[in-house]
Amino acid sequence: MRGKFEDLAGRKFGNLIVEGYMGDRRWWCNCECGKVAIVMTQHLNSGHTKSCGCLSSRYCSSEVQRKSVTRHGFWDYDAKSPKMKFYLIWRNLRARCNNSNLKCYKNYGGRGITYDPRWNDFLEFKEDMYMDYLYATKQLKIKKLSIEREDVNGNYNKKNCTFINFNGQMKNTRFVITFIAISPKGEKTIEKNVNEFSKEHGLNSSHVYECLKGGANHHRGWKFVKR
Repeated sequence: MRGKFEDLAGRKFGNLIVEGYMGDRRWWCNCECGKVAIVMTQHLNSGHTKSCGCLSSRYCSSEVQRKSVTRHGFWDYDAKSPKMKFYLIWRNLRARCNNSNLKCYKNYGGRGITYDPRWNDFLEFKEDMYMDYLYATKQLKIKKLSIEREDVNGNYNKKNCTFINFNGQMKNTRFVITFIAISPKGEKTIEKNVNEFSKEHGLNSSHVYECLKGGANHHRGWKFVKR
């Protein structure tokens, strides 16, 4: 009889960061040297496997590894550091679109969802999204972030992406709620869809939602009250 399932996603084992579960007790991991490794659960927990194999290779010194993953300054040995979390958001979104071995692939790459080609380079992703990430973490005080496509049928790109508070559920359903919107001039309207309202008025839907949750008082002069 198998033991209780242990979710290793996001944890760090040696030079490996666990990205996602592939089934059959196998995990898809990113190595500090930039390569990918598929590792069994018991090999991670026991310490048997700590890298993609680069640690045992005479061609890959620790200095080479360090330079290959720190040119942007966002790789951190602490998987919970803010910069490392942002870096992993980038890696995970690309994996959802590219890695057909992941269970979640069917909901992303499997149905044609992809990302801006520029985002193959982490520095381009950082240029487009890091300020939004900082706003969500510093101003809105969101601790567990998820990058979200406002149009769920659209691709990952600067215009279609925002950061929201991840709760492990179908995140976009939260945008279909009835609420009162109070304009900067004090005019009140009853609305039913955060996404559609935000697009119409040039607002960020995640920030509107945070106002409705009580995480923020206003957004660009607008105030919101959940009915």
